[in-house]
Amino acid sequence: MKTLKDVGLPGASCTRLILSVQVVEAAARGVQAAILPVGGSDGGEHTLQDLVLACNSLNLLPIIEVSSEEEIGAAVQAGAQALLVKEVESLETSMRLFEKIPKQVVSLCSIGGMQEDCAELEQAAASKIVGYDGVVISQAARSVGDVEYVEWILSNLTSKRSKAVEFSIQEFK
Repeated sequence: MKTLKDVGLPGASCTRLILSVQVVEAAARGVQAAILPVGGSDGGEHTLQDLVLACNSLNLLPIIEVSSEEEIGAAVQAGAQALLVKEVESLETSMRLFEKIPKQVVSLCSIGGMQEDCAELEQAAASKIVGYDGVVISQAARSVGDVEYVEWILSNLTSKRSKAVEFSIQEFK
């Protein structure tokens, strides 16, 4: 099974999936990680566990998107090895949810991108201090076509001047 270190997140290609056929299509495109909703597929056709198994069989890292303690429990029960805490309104909420994630599970925090006064950099630093293994800048993940922003955010998150953050990257495929 792939781990965060194998993929090199953040910076690995990643996509959000809800159907098992999308898992197959993503693997064929060379995607390395899949963000899965904790509820499984929207149509109820596939459970979260089905999607996790599909990802594992195709060598994709399944990252389960969660926003509450109940969802963390459901994701762990489905076999999650990596969790992505959705954008949260406060550092306190982020800390509370982080504390509920088992230590053996990779913990990622989703942060909104293109914020006023580059607030995403401060939020990334706060996430690192809380103990998250990494961050996903949601704007960069959704808009990989905005190469200028993606390059800017990655260079700032990995800069030697950004000692508070110091996340590593891997080239986008």
